[in-house]
Amino acid sequence: MKYAGAGLQFALTFLACGALGWWLDGKLGTEPWLMIGGILAGAAGAMYSLIARLGGGPRASKGPRMR
Repeated sequence: MKYAGAGLQFALTFLACGALGWWLDGKLGTEPWLMIGGILAGAAGAMYSLIARLGGGPRASKGPRMR
């Protein structure tokens, strides 16, 4: 269940930032730049959140350090 929640959070973050960019493009007339920026920001934020939530990275290992 932990991984399903992480995947859902990843998708929703990605889609929400893209939708916000699309909405702002409509209001400001800057199509498609804010949507593209929103998608990229959403992808970066979603990836950061996914890695932090699942404990990835070298600092997450709790075993002995290899030199």
